[in-house]
Order: sequence, then structure tokens, then C-alpha cells
Amino acid sequence: MLADSERAVWAAWPATIPAVTPIGFIAVGPCKLPVDQREAAAGEIQQLYVLAQYQSRRLGSRLMDAALEWLEARGRMPLYIGVWSQNHGAQRFYRRFGFDKVGEYGFAVGKTVDREFILKRK
Repeated sequence: MLADSERAVWAAWPATIPAVTPIGFIAVGPCKLPVDQREAAAGEIQQLYVLAQYQSRRLGSRLMDAALEWLEARGRMPLYIGVWSQNHGAQRFYRRFGFDKVGEYGFAVGKTVDREFILKRK
């Protein structure tokens, strides 16, 4: 993933504690979501995670700002993200960045299939 010029990853570490493991990261690239009539230049926020104890510190927002700037500079428009239907906090977060629900699909997690929402930012 890191060697792919069509994708980018940002990671964050705590400033005051030496750490080997990042406390958050975001990965972006071309859209791979099952979107009907997906635009050729569509981009995707593929993963965004921040450890629970570091949430509500604007770390996710800073990661998202960097990723959106990178995607937009490369002409990746529109932007999509898939989010678990039960992750209401993430859905609120993405709405603040202009993402709205445009579809849904089943995402296999082990032997279960989660209902995922597809969000789009125009």
C-alpha cells in the first residue's frame, strides 16, 4: 500500500510518550466501493482510525484535512467512504466534512455480514 503512488497514508503518534504503535491513521486512494456508475476519478477515504483514548482531540479532523487536501490536489472527485451502519459517531464525523449517504452494501466480517453505508462528498 505504501509503495502505491495512487494511495497515501498518514499516521499519528503521541507527542509526549515514546511509542512504536501509532495512535491514529488514515489511508486514501481510488474508490473501490461498490458504487453504481462510479465516476472514473472517484477517490475514497479507505480507513480512518483513532484509538478511543485519543478521540475528541481533533486528531481525526487533522488526518481528514490532510487526506482531503491530497485527494483533491490529485483530482480525485467525488469522494466516498464506507462506514458501518451502527457507527453513529463516525457518521456524524463524516457529515461534518460534507459526506451524505448515497447507498449501502454488505461487508463480510468473519461469518457475519455487516450493513455498511456508502457516503459521498460532492
